[in-house]
Amino acid sequence: MITFVRIDGFKSLQKFTMRLNNGLNVLIGPNGAGKSNICQALGLIASAAEDQLTNYILSLGGVSSVFTIKNSEGVRDKPTLMKVFCKGEKEIKFQGKLVKIYYRYRITLSFLKNITIKSESLVVECRFKKRENKVPVFIVKRKANSNTIKVEKLNRTDRGQVYLFEDEGVHNYDLRTSMNSLLNPASMLDIAFGEEVRNDMFFSKAWNIDPHIAKKNSDLIES
Repeated sequence: MITFVRIDGFKSLQKFTMRLNNGLNVLIGPNGAGKSNICQALGLIASAAEDQLTNYILSLGGVSSVFTIKNSEGVRDKPTLMKVFCKGEKEIKFQGKLVKIYYRYRITLSFLKNITIKSESLVVECRFKKRENKVPVFIVKRKANSNTIKVEKLNRTDRGQVYLFEDEGVHNYDLRTSMNSLLNPASMLDIAFGEEVRNDMFFSKAWNIDPHIAKKNSDLIES
């Protein structure tokens, strides 16, 4: 599950950080405090994992609704940036053994006349045994201002017994558009633990519950 988020430039959230505990986390506060914005920012991460960033931003009202626009006159000569970072962990079975995987994902969205993914990266590590150090698995980065991603597979072993990749090294993949996330399912399928990480980010859920309408379906913000 996601254990930490840092958000800058999404709606009212400026340099916002939050740690999440295992299981259910509850946000309580008055109207206008930003609870829904936090839920929707988590939804942005889930939409990246689903490769649906554009549709998600449109569902929230479009670019002007999700970016923090600082210039009140509406005239911009440089891009407005939105930065989102999260890290998480998940325990899975690998070759009959429990393995704990750790990931760090960051994305920067840029808006001037159009919205694009300016930069994006995913780092994944794992721990085969509780007392052992984390082992790097792979690093995925989007090349600056391009639709090309670079996947570096780090073929490590656990005391010479666990081999993760047959084709270790650096591989390049081209995405269709500037708004396709490197978490695109096709990019993750052939990477050890890649699909598990993508699913963990995608299945994070957030609800915005009003006590007066707690049973209405509209309470579900993201899933």
